[in-house]
Amino acid sequence: MIEVDFDLIDRNFQTVSNSKDFLILNNSNAFYSNLEEGSRYQGFFVPFGSSMLKLIHKIHPSEDFAIKRINHLGYKVIIEKKNSTESFFVPEKSSSLVYSNSQANSQITLDIKNIFDNRVFGRFYNISSQKGKTIIFFKKLTAKADNDAGDDELEYQCYLVINSEFSDGKKWQNFKFNYDQSRNSMPFERYMLVLGTFPLKEIVITFGKDLNKAILENDYISKNIMKLEKNSQNTIKSIKKEYSTDNKLNMAYNLSQLYLNLLSCDKGITAGLPWFFQPWTRDELISLKSSMQIKGIDYGKRRLFYLIKEISIDGRLASIRKSDFFCIDSIGWLFRLSYLFLTVYKTELTKEEMLSLKGILQKFGDKFIVSHLKNSLISNGPKETWMDSLAREGPRIEVQALLLNILEVMKLITKDTKYLKLQQDIYDNIKKVFFDGNSLFDGSEDKTIRNNVFLAYYLDKRILKTDEWEIVFKNSLEKLWLDWGGIATIDKTNLAFIPSHTGEIPSSYHNGDSWFFMNHIAAIAMIKLNKTLFAPYIKKIINASIQSMLEKGCLGCLSELSSASTLLAQGCPLQAWSLATFIEMMDFAKSEKVL
Repeated sequence: MIEVDFDLIDRNFQTVSNSKDFLILNNSNAFYSNLEEGSRYQGFFVPFGSSMLKLIHKIHPSEDFAIKRINHLGYKVIIEKKNSTESFFVPEKSSSLVYSNSQANSQITLDIKNIFDNRVFGRFYNISSQKGKTIIFFKKLTAKADNDAGDDELEYQCYLVINSEFSDGKKWQNFKFNYDQSRNSMPFERYMLVLGTFPLKEIVITFGKDLNKAILENDYISKNIMKLEKNSQNTIKSIKKEYSTDNKLNMAYNLSQLYLNLLSCDKGITAGLPWFFQPWTRDELISLKSSMQIKGIDYGKRRLFYLIKEISIDGRLASIRKSDFFCIDSIGWLFRLSYLFLTVYKTELTKEEMLSLKGILQKFGDKFIVSHLKNSLISNGPKETWMDSLAREGPRIEVQALLLNILEVMKLITKDTKYLKLQQDIYDNIKKVFFDGNSLFDGSEDKTIRNNVFLAYYLDKRILKTDEWEIVFKNSLEKLWLDWGGIATIDKTNLAFIPSHTGEIPSSYHNGDSWFFMNHIAAIAMIKLNKTLFAPYIKKIINASIQSMLEKGCLGCLSELSSASTLLAQGCPLQAWSLATFIEMMDFAKSEKVL
């Protein structure tokens, strides 16, 4: 166990943890991750076109010891060891990492590569000195040894500038990835280039496609570290809130806001880091409600008007922008967000924007209904729902609830009674096909009990009467509840249930694993339905997410999911919709005086 101290300007919380992992990032999504067991996803990464480029695998004292204490400042992480104190800081709007080491002798391990590129040949480092700096010119070439089509064809090149020269030479060294092996994520080892000894206490590492620009940024940051730290502190001051007199609740809430703010970029909300570095449409649309509280309503409006331009001819959205993989449910989340701008935030739209929004929604709402409605139910193709490791073809309960949201918007903007009639037909059909008086089934022909019943209530509670919902929730919790404070993705008595997370092999993802964003949505639903009856479940869900955030995984982050068997921080270490729904849950719990 190590001591962990979270300190956000004037807020402090201390705890102990078995984890020594952390992840810090800036508002451009450049980040440094420490995954102590060893991973190809640890190190310093920067955005690179539509991908992410890894630069540094590791930086540490030449004589290294185990971590004894971690001090997480939100914008910077300080670690204490037997013989040294180190810190990691990624300045705002930069492609630089600032590393300090009280020992003043550090080693840097290079591993320049596209984040998902595990090829070992065709990596060429040219290392030189220039006016007291180390200049690394890297070229990635295709290589027949890696079974590439070509040989010695340039794929990309870039520079790293380090504000210090080094001694003691360089060597290729093999590194093991125990973290990746635990996730069944190959490969489990890789040779990387280790640079000898850098003598400075404060090292600045800067990435650039252009050498001169990289040198200028490196110089600027080297001379202005205190100023840049102050800028990051001011960002924290601008978003932090007094949530509670309880330091633990305050810290969890404000860390969630901080990380969601940093993930909410101009290009969209990054789904998660390290490996979900793109904006995923479903994740972004679910997260925007909370992100707008931090970034402002105008941010949500810009993202909404960008996303409506991405709607396909049949009314669906791609799972990831410009990909060939489409999902059935993102359009429903887009209409749900649009409803806020047609009602609550309508004063934020100009007359022209309001007319444009209504016109686009009417056009694509009708296209979606015509393309996908059969027998008063929406039927989806394989892997089109949020449970995308499963086929789940046919009508699914949460998709019907999202259709009801689309129809609510269509009623509002057209005043046409045909949408009211269709809405009533769907309510009747859901009750006829999905409900047996005790349970709300996952599919029209699939009586499996899954956590999607809570999502259905969250999206439209009018599907059933209050007393019927209470019966459904009680029966569902009996099948899905996990004692540590989570909800499984499938009935624990089902033969498909897998109690432990299977990592990159997705067997457990939607057949056991407990997803934090769905736990939060379930808690919101239980508060709305009957906060007194479901109080023990609600409080356990809140406490489990806080414990995961402050004591497990990448400290201060909220991960994608946990095994069903025990509370762990698993899946992607930092996940936007986990943070966003946590904020939404905490805000609602406070307004309803649950905490």
